[in-house]
Amino acid sequence: MTAVRTLPRVVGLAVAVALALLVAAGPARASDVLQTISLGAGSQPTGVAAGTDTVYVAESKGDKVREITNPSQSAHGGFRSTTVAASDLTLDFPDAVSVLYGGSSVSGLDDPVVANFCVGASSGVCAGQPANSSVFGALYDPDLTGQSFSASGCLRATGVAADNSLGDDAYAVIACAGTGSSSEGVQACDSFSPPTCSAYALPTPTGGTTPVPAGVAELGISSDFVVDDEANGTVTELTNSASQANPPQITPGPAAALASGCQPAQIATLTDAAGDYTVFVACPGLGGVDVRTFIPSVSSAGSWGPASFDPVTHSTTATPFGVALSPTGRSLFVSDASNHALYVYALSGASDSQLGGEITEPTGSEPDQVAAIANGSAGTNVFVANENSGTVTALDPPVPAEGTPVAPLSTSAIAKLRAQRARHRRPAPLEALLR
Repeated sequence: MTAVRTLPRVVGLAVAVALALLVAAGPARASDVLQTISLGAGSQPTGVAAGTDTVYVAESKGDKVREITNPSQSAHGGFRSTTVAASDLTLDFPDAVSVLYGGSSVSGLDDPVVANFCVGASSGVCAGQPANSSVFGALYDPDLTGQSFSASGCLRATGVAADNSLGDDAYAVIACAGTGSSSEGVQACDSFSPPTCSAYALPTPTGGTTPVPAGVAELGISSDFVVDDEANGTVTELTNSASQANPPQITPGPAAALASGCQPAQIATLTDAAGDYTVFVACPGLGGVDVRTFIPSVSSAGSWGPASFDPVTHSTTATPFGVALSPTGRSLFVSDASNHALYVYALSGASDSQLGGEITEPTGSEPDQVAAIANGSAGTNVFVANENSGTVTALDPPVPAEGTPVAPLSTSAIAKLRAQRARHRRPAPLEALLR
């Protein structure tokens, strides 16, 4: 999801220490795999996103956006991938993708919007990429033309999320991880032609450092967003204070501290039974999911509520980068780059924040972002971008029984887990890649 996963992976870790607090993962269920969709050598798919009836994949090294045709079908072997035809788009290591209603006259049309990680960079994973100093994102609308989001100062775009609720006033928020300045964190861009973008700073906690935003997601069904900050280990709410504005007006709201050592990646959000929002943050640094509640307020910026950190497997080797929810909000899907697996959880508890009933599904090599869409059999099709194998795994996993909830770790248990993982090779932080 974010550029964290472009760093060396922790594949093949030799740690098999099981914590009594962790839930044992079940056997892989190969029969749930509908198809392994090959994108070709050198494609390096990293981002995947689902719209109302479309699924798009971002090929980082291939500099392409692919559409998965008929993504809601439930038969084995019926998926195809086609390259989005947009010769006028600037794609520069498209690291993440979201789906935006792009101002088309065709109601319900889903358009992909991507974040270009290699904007303003030419070393490391960006060596050999096209020279590009300002185009940090791109939108493809077949009724218009390819549109470029361009501004000086937004470097190393790592995450993107789109607001699909406002029709022709829809917009996208893109995280800018490599700016190196505390004066900027995200860009908010409208979908008009040409698009207009504005920069907004993320808060720096007391005693903190320059923010390095990674993942971004729409907050539930609102037109607000959340963004995580790897450098400071926080998640921040972004309020859209003028949803009909061109460009939108973003106000960074309160930030909440994530579990120490999280190294946050992809985010998924859910409107829970109480009308509050539950935010799920993948933590590749700790091998789990940080679960937060956000309580909106009509008269203020809202506040962060209860929190928990939930481990995702029986092993301390887990490196979860991707996280997504089923359309029903009853299942959570988490990818594990180290063990080449997808974990499926039932959500339970009063706030739908407890993880239970873990099922393990197979994926390709080094799975990254995850997306889910309803299928024609009253289930969910899940699509996983496999960075190292150049494939997308399409699955139709069952809804797991709620079972025994995963036991959230205490602060002392998190510190113990962090110390255990520190003795072994683990993903380097995104900050190191930006130097």
